[in-house]
Formats: sequence, C-alpha cells, structure tokens
Amino acid sequence: MSAITPFQIYSQKENTITNNVLLMFSLLNNLSSHFFDKMIQGILEDTEKFTVAPIFQQQVGKRTGGIIDGFIEVRPSKIIFETKINGEEDIKKLLKYTKVFKPGQTNVLFHLSSKRFSVKTKKEVETSIAKSAKNHPILFESISYQDLIDQLIALIEGYPYEKGLKQLTEQFEAYCLKMNLIPTSKHILRVMSCGQSFELNKNYRLRYCL
Repeated sequence: MSAITPFQIYSQKENTITNNVLLMFSLLNNLSSHFFDKMIQGILEDTEKFTVAPIFQQQVGKRTGGIIDGFIEVRPSKIIFETKINGEEDIKKLLKYTKVFKPGQTNVLFHLSSKRFSVKTKKEVETSIAKSAKNHPILFESISYQDLIDQLIALIEGYPYEKGLKQLTEQFEAYCLKMNLIPTSKHILRVMSCGQSFELNKNYRLRYCL
C-alpha cells in the first residue's frame, strides 16, 4: 500500500491522477473534517448516509440503559475510488472491490472519470453490486472531475472567508484543466462568419446559417 505524496513517483498517468485526487481530499480534511464531510455528502447528494467527523451529543435516550449523559460517536466508513482518465470501467472489475467492504460500516464506491456513466449503466452497476454484497449495502456513485470541482466551489460559497479552501480549489481546478480531465467545450463559443449576408442581417435584423 502506497502513501499519498505531493512528490510524484508514478510512471502511469492514472496513478498520478489518483494520487493528486486523494491529496486534494487529504488537504481538504486537514483544513476541516467538516469540509470533508460536506464534500462527500454533496457528491452522494445525501447528508445522512455519510459522516466522518465525530458526533457529540448529550442526554441521549436509549431503549436500554437509561439516559446517556455524554455521547461521542465516530462512525466507521470505507471509501474506494476507481480512477479512469476517460471512459467507463468494466463492471466486473468494480464488483471485485465489493469484497473489501464489510458489514457495520458506511461503504462507498466511486467511479471517477472525465464523464459519468449513463443512467442505464449506473443502474446496471448498482444492481450488480446489490447482488454481490447482500449483507452490507454499498453506496455507488459515478462522478467526474468536474463534479469534484463543483463541490469545492459549493463549499467556497458556504465558507467564502476560508482562504485555504479557495486556494485548494483553484489549484485543483488548474491541475484538472492542465491534464485535460474536464471538458472545455462549455467555455467555447462558436461564431459563424456572415460574409455578404451582413447587410441583410442589419437591415432585417435577421440571423441565419445555411
């Protein structure tokens, strides 16, 4: 098992990308475990199914044993990332990861690529995972690098004065852009030349393209 490091030691591009994605999560957690919680919850679109930060409560009522004065709960969890530069992963390979998960903990499996699975493929994966791991539910999500950036930006909107969070987001987005991990098409405007139609366009306030 290799530790996460800011000094790249991998020859394969996917391994380097995985290291940097995990490094981003590690730095985010160092800023605040609350940020880490919010990030994962945002990706899963569910604030109840995942938490890594300790939960502090008092005067907690239980069915047996009376009222607990002070209660601190740290919920066990395991998150696995399957990283691809582009495209989808073979479902059989994803199913192999289910053997790593255990009952009694929150199990999360992310497929990370430049684009998400189709709705149909995602349903197929979820069905296969449910059959493979009947004794312990596994949360599966197909996410893109853009999704990670969007969640970081959403965190900034909630915590605009956190300079470290803003810097981390800018650096990670710049990395993803440089590595061509996020599409740039949404930033491109296609402009059609008008040639001799320019005067007609002005006179009749008409735009058209053959």
